[in-house]
Amino acid sequence: FWKMRAFAKEGVKWLESVLQLALSRVETESEAESIPANVRAKVHLGIAALVLELPQSPKVEPIIRQQTDEAIRLFDEVGDHAEMIHAVYVSGGAPWVEGDFAKAGKIFERGYQLAVRAEDAWGIGSCLHCLGHIAQIEGDPQQARREFQSAYGLSQGDDAFNEDARVQLNNLKLQQALVGLNVR
Repeated sequence: FWKMRAFAKEGVKWLESVLQLALSRVETESEAESIPANVRAKVHLGIAALVLELPQSPKVEPIIRQQTDEAIRLFDEVGDHAEMIHAVYVSGGAPWVEGDFAKAGKIFERGYQLAVRAEDAWGIGSCLHCLGHIAQIEGDPQQARREFQSAYGLSQGDDAFNEDARVQLNNLKLQQALVGLNVR
């Protein structure tokens, strides 16, 4: 809701307040563990995803990194690999937005490896899609094409993602054709 309505800052404040309220009601660290790990992880991931929507500043990446690292740790603890992959995917957004594509690429590559191990088609396709964009930005159209084609092949069951992957692949093919015509 907050992301869709462009109220990311308000959403972050609410999620932080909920987490603080829940933690303030417990007196010991062991009682804090009574708050289900998957609930805490989802709050941390929600905060990271909303912070990613805020205007970029030097403060953004450390917040996203801190929140996603905690979410990844908690999701791993409870064995929720799909959400863990989602958290890794979100963590790659901060360096991406800041233009550090090498760093983002390493994060998406990690997400890809986790997704392959978990046999998570969404995670694999999403990470390949981002790696395709990075390859394209870095001037490697052949690698971008391979990444987009792989992502498109994995996205057949998800109409929205499939359409995005198809459009990106077709745009890349068009760009490659135009470059070929200009070279002649």
